[in-house]
Amino acid sequence: MPPFDLDTAARFGTGPARLVSLALMMTTRDGADRLTFDPSRRSGAGSSTVECRIGGDWYSLVPPPDTVLPKLTRLLRELAGGPDGRFTARLGGHEFAVRVEIVPVPHPPSSVLECSTLELPVLPELSGRANELLDSHFDENGSVYFDDSEFA
Repeated sequence: MPPFDLDTAARFGTGPARLVSLALMMTTRDGADRLTFDPSRRSGAGSSTVECRIGGDWYSLVPPPDTVLPKLTRLLRELAGGPDGRFTARLGGHEFAVRVEIVPVPHPPSSVLECSTLELPVLPELSGRANELLDSHFDENGSVYFDDSEFA
């Protein structure tokens, strides 16, 4: 499989590809070594969390709607070739490996959801390039908007 080009996916990809690519750019910019999409951290509506680990400390990102996480998991499984694998990402002409682990999480009342964890290399040499690319995708308030149809 060819490398997952973060800038191309952020510019031209569907909702899941755009969201994963932007999250990977942010974690690269910030020096994170782990990114987790977890549907089960809190109870109630809107229960999913997205967190990244930087220097041993966990930071929360704004999570997508719960209905989006299965679509992200499907994309990550496809990129990694299964629930426990790797894929190559490309950022600014530099390629790096991303390890993916997808595990089932029991979720009441009777469903099972999946938590996706990505292990990332810390690449300080790509921080500036990631920041430049992110700036081109954010609006003046530092936000990125998605249309619901991108996740249909």
